[in-house]
Amino acid sequence: MNAISKDGVALAHEEGGVPVIKIALPNLDAYQVGYLMMFFVASLLEMNPFN
Repeated sequence: MNAISKDGVALAHEEGGVPVIKIALPNLDAYQVGYLMMFFVASLLEMNPFN
């Protein structure tokens, strides 16, 4: 039920022109969460996190 609700909200936002980003982590461990945090820090510092 939660997954259906989440997908419905994302779809409604996309159809309304609101930007949506979906993030999927292969594992929820310290390495993956740290990697995700560094991605956002690089984005905030206006650096390309993919370099």
